[in-house]
Amino acid sequence: MIAKFVTVQGFRNSNLAPAGRKAKASVSLFERSPEFVAQIVESWRTLHESLAGAVFSVLTERGWDSLQSLEADRSQFPGFVIHWPKEDTFEVLIIAVHKKAPQLQESDDNVSLMAVWLGNRLPYDLYTQEAEEEKR
Repeated sequence: MIAKFVTVQGFRNSNLAPAGRKAKASVSLFERSPEFVAQIVESWRTLHESLAGAVFSVLTERGWDSLQSLEADRSQFPGFVIHWPKEDTFEVLIIAVHKKAPQLQESDDNVSLMAVWLGNRLPYDLYTQEAEEEKR
């Protein structure tokens, strides 16, 4: 996608440009192409296997339903679910991940992004388990 849609001044093939220049030139593509964003985040996930495993384990233990396998290519998913368990704030998930894998030196932002990516959810519509059960 970079070679096809990103132009880096001074390079006929944008893939051959230094990473920093490629990243800077990719901003507009990042803003307009959900496919590009998905590929970038999925690639980032594969570079952080230990974090992915810890976050996936925490989400599974906390009963997040509809989780695909850890190896599923989420860049192929149609979009994010907007329902998020109210008790599973980012802070709660971050603490749980750090307790599960204290050797990880990942930032809180990385843990939060991984939770969103692996859980395939955005914290938009917060709900409690009791409220969900009452609806049924």
